[in-house]
Amino acid sequence: MKAAGLVEVVFERAHAKVNLALHVLARRDDGYHELDSLVVFASLCDQLRLRRGKEDQLRVEHGKTPIDGENLCMKALNLLRSLGHDVGPTAIDLVKTIPVAAGLGGGSADAAATLRGLNELWCLGIGDADMHDIALHLGADVPVCLNSKPARMRGIGEELTPLKLPGPGFILLVNDGRPVPTEEVFGKLAPICRGPMPLDAAGLMEWSELAHDHWRNDLERPAAEVNPHIADMIAKIGMMPGCIRAGLSGSGGTCFGLFGCHEDEMLAQAVLRLRTSNYWAVAGPIQL
Repeated sequence: MKAAGLVEVVFERAHAKVNLALHVLARRDDGYHELDSLVVFASLCDQLRLRRGKEDQLRVEHGKTPIDGENLCMKALNLLRSLGHDVGPTAIDLVKTIPVAAGLGGGSADAAATLRGLNELWCLGIGDADMHDIALHLGADVPVCLNSKPARMRGIGEELTPLKLPGPGFILLVNDGRPVPTEEVFGKLAPICRGPMPLDAAGLMEWSELAHDHWRNDLERPAAEVNPHIADMIAKIGMMPGCIRAGLSGSGGTCFGLFGCHEDEMLAQAVLRLRTSNYWAVAGPIQL
């Protein structure tokens, strides 16, 4: 018999992370780089179903992602147990729509969604501050994915500030399918001193602010050395009517275009054209 109030199944969405700007700052003694990044989340998402089971199980649909202990969903589950939380046998169904290794934080978003889901499924009662600290153990992008809201991300991902946006906006995401290994991109990053973003506490007052040259992704140039087609994709997106900003998300290889709130019909047509040219492409509203 089911106990009163017992949660049997939880559904979660893991939204794709997009770096509208990514400034790489000093390299720390531990090898990590300090970052200053402007992050938003697309409507594109993976979907997870977590349920109580007889044993741990992970089933993945539509994705080339590991289903063993290296999968971030399983790492999240095992991490909670190692920290003393009473997590019972859990079956996780993961439907992938975010491309793997594409600069969209799909694995991190899945890990964050798993943490949220397990917290609810097993009634763990983990508060926001503790969940943030737990998430950081799984990767620099996992804490910001917990809320999947616009944020400024600093440090190695642990310093998060909610970001006020001017209003609704749309994101176009384009990937040509060519691999862009993160390690190779950072290996081509020139060791020069870079500054943080020119953003005050009020956030962005107008989307047009992002058109200024002082917003950048310091990984864009080295990523384009790994995959020269990136520069061409960004240039083509930037020439589309209504595009406010075009750039690379994370270390690539997904490129994005930022558009105002009245460009949805034009973007739908652009996605169709790109797909017929063998690009992976999606468009949708920014999550607010």
